[in-house]
Formats: sequence, C-alpha cells, structure tokens
Amino acid sequence: MEKYFIKGVISLVKSAFTGEKAELPDDFDFARAYALAKSHRVIPLLYYGIVNSGIKLEAELNNKYFAATCQSIAVGEKQKFELSNLSMEFEKNGIDFMPLKGSVIRSLYPKQEMRSMGDADILIRAEQYDKIVPMLKNNGFTFVKESSNELCWEKLPFYIELHRYLVSPSHKDYFKVFGNGWQLAKPSEGFKHRFEMSDEDFFVFLFAHFTKHYRSSGIGIKHMTDIWVYLKAKPELDIKYIERELDKLKMLTFYKNVLRTVNAWFENAEFDDITYLITVKIFSSGAFGTRESYAKSNALKDLKNGEAKNIRSKKIFNAVFLPYKNMCILFPFLKKAPVLLPFMWIYRGVYTVFCKNGALTSHYNEIKGLSPEQLSEYQKELNSVGLDYHFEE
Repeated sequence: MEKYFIKGVISLVKSAFTGEKAELPDDFDFARAYALAKSHRVIPLLYYGIVNSGIKLEAELNNKYFAATCQSIAVGEKQKFELSNLSMEFEKNGIDFMPLKGSVIRSLYPKQEMRSMGDADILIRAEQYDKIVPMLKNNGFTFVKESSNELCWEKLPFYIELHRYLVSPSHKDYFKVFGNGWQLAKPSEGFKHRFEMSDEDFFVFLFAHFTKHYRSSGIGIKHMTDIWVYLKAKPELDIKYIERELDKLKMLTFYKNVLRTVNAWFENAEFDDITYLITVKIFSSGAFGTRESYAKSNALKDLKNGEAKNIRSKKIFNAVFLPYKNMCILFPFLKKAPVLLPFMWIYRGVYTVFCKNGALTSHYNEIKGLSPEQLSEYQKELNSVGLDYHFEE
C-alpha cells in the first residue's frame, strides 16, 4: 500500500475530527479509499473528512459514502436505544454489569456514527449468567454462540458479547494481570449494579485490548482513533500510573511506539521506520485482522507454550478433534452425555471432510505455509515494535 495513499486516508480521518482541510494528492483514489474504509468500518470518518475539505465527488460515489454514513447513524441509534434498555434491565434484575470498549468510548466522539460498533461488550459475573439468560430471552434476544470468554446474543441489529473476563485466558500473560476484571470495578454514580473503571484503568484495558489484537490477527483504524480520542478527552490522566501498569503487562515499549504513531497521524509528527511499520500493519488488517496473521500468531503462541514439535500436524488434528469444552459449545448435549464425545469427534471429522472440505483445505493451506522462517519473521516483526508472547510462568 503506497505511502501517499495511507497519508491521504489519515488526512481525511483527521479532518473529520478537526475540521481542517485534508491534504491530498491530485490523483487520490476516493473509490479505493471507500473500499478500505468499508473494510475498516470507518466510512463516516472519511465522509466527514470529504465534506469538511469541500471535496466534490462524482455523484454515484458520493451517494455511496452518504448512504453508508446514514446507515451508520440509524444502526447507532438503535444500538444506543437497546443498550439503554438493557442497562435498565440489568439494574432492575439486580445483575452486576460493566460496559466495555466501544459502548463506552463512542460517547467521546464528536458524533456517534464516527465510531462504529459491531457489538456491545459487557463484563458480567459468571455466576449470575443463569439469571441473565431468561432476562435476555424475555427482551427479545436470541442466543448466538459461546466461547471460552464470551457469551453472544443478538437482537438485530444489536449484538452483545457478555464477557466472563476482561481478557481471554488464551492470552495468559495478560490474563494473569487482569483476572476477571472485577477488582478494577467501581459503582457508577446513580446505579447499584452498573460498574465502571477509573479513567486510567479503562485506558490500560483499552490499550491492552488494542495490543492483544495487534499481536494476533491485527487491529483496525478505529482503534487508533480510539486512543487519540480518549487521550484528548481525558487530559488529566495519571500517565505515570498508566505507564506503570503497562510496564507490568510488558507493553510499555509498544505503548510508546503507538503513541508516536498516533502523533504522526494526528499531531503532525514525522513518521519513522517503526511508526510507519505499525501504520502499514493497521491499514492491512481491516476491522478484524487477517487470517494469515491469526494463523502465525497462534503458531507462535504454541511455540511459546513449548509445543514446537509437529506444529502443523497438531493444528490439523486440533481443527477436528476439539477439546471437550469446545465440543460442548458446538454440541451442548455433551455436557449431560460426555460419553458421546468420541462419536461426535468422528461426526465432526466426517462432516469437516465431506461437507466443509473447502474450509478444511483453506485451514490446511494456512498451516502448511507456516514455515519456521515465517514464524521467525513474525517474531522479529513483533519484537521490533516492542511485543512478544510472555508465556513463562
């Protein structure tokens, strides 16, 4: 991706916030920028930058930007309404909860549609989940899926992820610091059961979430704007405290590199090799990262866990023969009949081979391509920006 194009997109994003006219080359490709913004779910940011810069686009392309922005407004209003109702239901039913990430930070943006939200993340107490299920059903929500950390429900276009922990246990170097997260919670003013973190702890968690995604599948443009918006909105933050906490997480070097990158994006600082590397990684990731990065990071985590031998065959084996806990998520009846686990492994294997052969082939090809040299390069890339998997006990 060309540097002039990246800088042009950043200039439009900055214009959306500041109102300053974006600095763009004469041949800037707005159609290409639209495709990139769509993959990152930041079309309104570019649209407001275009408007603030007085740029007149060809009618059809302008309508695409405008329509996507209007849709973002409509979805955002629906999400805001449903989240407010859900908060009241949690409070009424005596269920402790703490809104996280986008559902909190979007209120700091000049306009809510400037910060898209695919789902609302909410920390719950795992022991209260049995009370939450009937409450959600009674309010029109439908269960979607369960993972090791998240319980997902939807009431379209509203999608919620109920978190058992602040950080997934699979990122065990971060998990051992955050735990379930409730030690950081304090009651929100005017509520008995709604909780929040201090501004400093929220930023530490926000940055930990950014880091977790960056070193695994990748992270999107909106997460960089989150950091800048939050720091701008909270000028009285105790930075020394934040840096101490990030140092405990072994994120301090990465934090300083990201902060320099933010300044290159929004504060007219010059790019250097590291800040440009981080920028390219972000632009190449889309909103949810890439499968290639995800495969490499998982393989690297296995290496750090001492599982270096036969990594490809293990990955293929584990793709079919999932652990019991994961199989229970796919086949809930196994919780009551664990003796059926071997039969369901066979069923899953047959189904994967004959009904999902495309997915299996794709998965195999990803794993097949993970040479030691590629993993070494990914390790070096992480190290160069100040990251690693610190999985030693």
